Amino acid sequence: MQVHFALLISTTCQRFSLGFFILSVISSNILGISLPMDVISIIALVFLVIGALASAAHLGRPSRFFNSFSNPGSHLSQEAIISPFLGVALFLCCIDTLFLHSGTLGAVFQWVSVALSALFLVSTGLVYQLYARPAWDTPLVLIIFLLSSAEIGTLSVLSAAEGGPDASLIIMASLALAACVISQYLYLQRLPGLGSGTAIKVSAAPYRALFVIWLLVGVLAPALALLGLSITEQAIYAFLGAGASIIGIMVWTAFFFKSALKVKLFPMYRVDVNEYM
Repeated sequence: MQVHFALLISTTCQRFSLGFFILSVISSNILGISLPMDVISIIALVFLVIGALASAAHLGRPSRFFNSFSNPGSHLSQEAIISPFLGVALFLCCIDTLFLHSGTLGAVFQWVSVALSALFLVSTGLVYQLYARPAWDTPLVLIIFLLSSAEIGTLSVLSAAEGGPDASLIIMASLALAACVISQYLYLQRLPGLGSGTAIKVSAAPYRALFVIWLLVGVLAPALALLGLSITEQAIYAFLGAGASIIGIMVWTAFFFKSALKVKLFPMYRVDVNEYM
């Protein structure tokens, strides 16, 4: 499958935006970590809008965009239905943190936004869990989507913490990274065993380059950044880790799209005639 750059942008922005916001609210309200929630709310809303615009651009014609609301039973429709409510909730969070400072009402806005963000991430992850593409026919698709959101969320919170890196957040980020990498490894282990012309070897072209870049940027770089952060407690490592995680997610997503081959009706032919039927 070709890499759809609009979807690459939208899914990366969504995971960064909502992962960052969810983990910020949890860290601020439960762990007591001081965070600039006004800035974080604005960042979350801006990147959610960027992701929505990229998704709309991918759908192309306006009719396709409005059709995405037409079937409440589909995960794509659920994502589309949740989007405006989530946007309004995040907007109210921005208004409250910038101007109102309403306390209890602001907390309600934040936790409603967290709930809608979680529903949105689950719906979006399930959109790609497709039987028609064997590489995606696994619960690991949703698990990786959620864990990568948690990874970039915790690393971003670490970089935004006003009191410096917090030990509990470093542990959370390390666990999120480890869990995400393990689930990605399990996903990769499935690929060589897929049948019907959809089996993939990550060590062979055209997958090898993306696989190696993901290992370096999406696995090694965040791990080294967290190690440096735990030893030195210098915030620069949190910024480097968050940046590497964003790039790593984009590279993994590009590989994810490229690995999603359709079942071939005629696997003996080099050209997949199923694409033209």
